[in-house]
Amino acid sequence: MALLSKPTTFGSTIARFGHFTLPFAGMGFIFGSSICILGQARKKDHVANHLIGGALVGSIWGLKYGRITPGHTMAVFVGFVAAYFKYFHVHNIPMFNMRSEAYVRSDPRLDFSIKLYDGPGRPNEA
Repeated sequence: MALLSKPTTFGSTIARFGHFTLPFAGMGFIFGSSICILGQARKKDHVANHLIGGALVGSIWGLKYGRITPGHTMAVFVGFVAAYFKYFHVHNIPMFNMRSEAYVRSDPRLDFSIKLYDGPGRPNEA
């Protein structure tokens, strides 16, 4: 029902934008800040930090919908997904379609550095 009706006024458009955007922005803020705070407090960057950060994100999800069951479900799901990605990153296990650094360095299509001027006979003015 949320996306079936179209807002007709500017105020209702802003209200709908805030209704959907602010909780997800809060989830991103909570996830990032909790990982940083846990890393500083525990003095290590570990999978458990991401698990706890994901669980906090799930609790924000539960607050958004005002029910405990979706919050616990999303806390477990997001916590394990975040811990999964962190575990694979720490142990250098490739995920999905990851390219090695040697491949990225040797492929000129993946060079996104900014070149000011590439003309012959002119110095690179930086």
